Amino acid sequence: MKNVLVTGASGFVGTHLLEALSGQGISTRALYFSNPPPDAPLTNQSSIDWTRVDLLSDDLDRHLAGMDVVFHLAGYAGLATDVATKLRLERVNVLATERLAAAALRAGSKLVFTSSIHACDGGPGQRIVDEEHGSPATEYGRSKMKAEELLQTYGEQGLDFTVLRPTQLFGEYHEGSVLQLVRAVRRGAFFLIGDGMNATTFYYVKDFVDTLVRVAVNPICRNRIYVDSDAPLPLKSLVEEIAQNLDVPPPTFRIPRSLGMAIGATCDVVSTALKVGLPLSVQRVRAMTRDVQYSNKRLLADVGPGMRYGICSGLGRTIAWYRVAGLI
Repeated sequence: MKNVLVTGASGFVGTHLLEALSGQGISTRALYFSNPPPDAPLTNQSSIDWTRVDLLSDDLDRHLAGMDVVFHLAGYAGLATDVATKLRLERVNVLATERLAAAALRAGSKLVFTSSIHACDGGPGQRIVDEEHGSPATEYGRSKMKAEELLQTYGEQGLDFTVLRPTQLFGEYHEGSVLQLVRAVRRGAFFLIGDGMNATTFYYVKDFVDTLVRVAVNPICRNRIYVDSDAPLPLKSLVEEIAQNLDVPPPTFRIPRSLGMAIGATCDVVSTALKVGLPLSVQRVRAMTRDVQYSNKRLLADVGPGMRYGICSGLGRTIAWYRVAGLI
């Protein structure tokens, strides 16, 4: 793997992937569209060629010429159900992926596609999800599934591709649900709903990047789709780990799930009436108490274990970055 192209290179995962590739001295063409390239040092790396490209309209053949591997990270994660969101999901997640797959086939490039666990996170009563179980429950998940199906079609024509479905990523350079959780624990404002033994789905971004690189060079992974996750960690243990990194007492207050749902429903009514956002909702209670595990057995069987950090080490590194960035 000497010449690499990365779409969505200026995004969260892209930034970490570029750091890993540049550290190995790999020449990379970094494509971006809406987000500008990040600040130095990545913009000063001679091995990285930053190029603004519209995957929906530009000539992709000239950008993919000579590329050994294409990491397709670009995408849209809208979860709304309005017509405009559906159209954007179709164009960005499906059509752009199809155009890239066609160009990769013509160029003879390996295509590594970052899909999403949302492609298989649905299904009634499904507690353990793997590649054969689960289905998309949102328009976003359906768009990722459609993109995967297109890649399989191109695979039948000779495209060498691999699909990864990562669970909820967190890490440096990203402000998401882990930051919200860390802030709540730090303020002493977090409480458990239920017993806290439900599995969490967080996955440290640097471990995911390592997996991206490993599947790109492993011939066993040709035309395979993988659920990609860390080992499940109970929510209670996750919160305790966060509290330890913050050097604060772990939360001990908890309420039954039924009471949490009732409070969430009340907050929904008030939020709708006053048109303001509230910290609790039925949807949030369901997310906090959902107990689904994602199996990465197929991935481990094909590429072997190799996680450098794990969720606990990743949390420590991420919280340290939050402090440096002035976010906590």
